[in-house]
Amino acid sequence: MKFSIVIPTYNRPGHVAALLEAWERVDYPKDDYELILADDGGSEPLDGVVGPWVGRVPVRLLRLEHVSASSARASGLAEAVGELVLCSDDDCRPDPGILRAYAEAAREHPGAALGGPVVNLLVDDVYATATQEMITFIGEEWNRVGACFFTFSSLVFPAGAFRANGGFDAGWLWRTGEDRDVCRRWCEGGGEMVPVPGAVMGHAHGLTLRKYWRQHFHYGQGNYASRRNRRNEAGAPDFSGVGFYWRLLTRPFRGYGFGRAVVLLGLILLAQVANVWGTMDAARRVAGGRAS
Repeated sequence: MKFSIVIPTYNRPGHVAALLEAWERVDYPKDDYELILADDGGSEPLDGVVGPWVGRVPVRLLRLEHVSASSARASGLAEAVGELVLCSDDDCRPDPGILRAYAEAAREHPGAALGGPVVNLLVDDVYATATQEMITFIGEEWNRVGACFFTFSSLVFPAGAFRANGGFDAGWLWRTGEDRDVCRRWCEGGGEMVPVPGAVMGHAHGLTLRKYWRQHFHYGQGNYASRRNRRNEAGAPDFSGVGFYWRLLTRPFRGYGFGRAVVLLGLILLAQVANVWGTMDAARRVAGGRAS
């Protein structure tokens, strides 16, 4: 099976170099996948970063006008020739066996969307750890009975069916949330989603307190936008219930020592405040005709 890996990037040449190094180690025939790096109009051209990897990694660089990551993904999809489209990010690092795991799952579940586990590579970064703990928890909860959500860190669609379902939304101008919206739209169209435990993707997204707040603020904006697009009850729920949030808040105490767990609990609570604030901000912007 041939894969097209679509990865948007913007002004992060260091991430791109590490990304290409990781993809060189992937154990899959080089003729059976292509890496489409969609540069969303970054100020620093990536030709010098990508050039040394040409021939070592089947990479294509698209130089685009700056619009958004979603627009860059849509441009990458338009160029993709693979049977399967894997969307990922420039701060993600694939396990060497990821494409073989996805190819096997695609043969077992033809026509299904696929998602693998994402692991935090920055274990000493408490903000990255808290974020990944929340994302992992959400996936476990929402996908417990019938999968309905995988993040853009590692999400595979059959190319033809994905395009027929609308593909990526080039007009999605919110900074986050399109992965939730894409998955919801896939489920609303009757598409199946299947978890693939062997398709492991590492995530190296370093954060500071300010960046952590902004990230979860943007999550709130994106989640609001996705809820507004909902057509029926398929896909991830809009509200997961009180028990969901109790399990989320107590999660750190089931995997970390007491001191670390208390810090993570505080960050999870802060993320919920940022998320609510982002949701309110998105509602205000939509009401004022400034949805971006």
